[in-house]
Amino acid sequence: MTDKEKKLTAYIDSLNSEKKPKEHENMVDAPEMEELFETVRLVRSLREPSLPEDNYAKNLANSVNKRKENIMLKDWKELKRM
Repeated sequence: MTDKEKKLTAYIDSLNSEKKPKEHENMVDAPEMEELFETVRLVRSLREPSLPEDNYAKNLANSVNKRKENIMLKDWKELKRM
């Protein structure tokens, strides 16, 4: 595998693991590589978006309920002090 292929593979792997590629921070000197990176970003933007886990809605509802209960408890304690 050539150096350019290794860089391109590392770039794609970083994007696939939801990380910002280091090559994105350092502008590439070679216009050819920058063009390849741009193409990879465009192709990646065409993929289906990842969906939340199956229990996402339940976890969200539980989190909202806990926050609501904490707010209500805090308000009740403040009223009790008056």
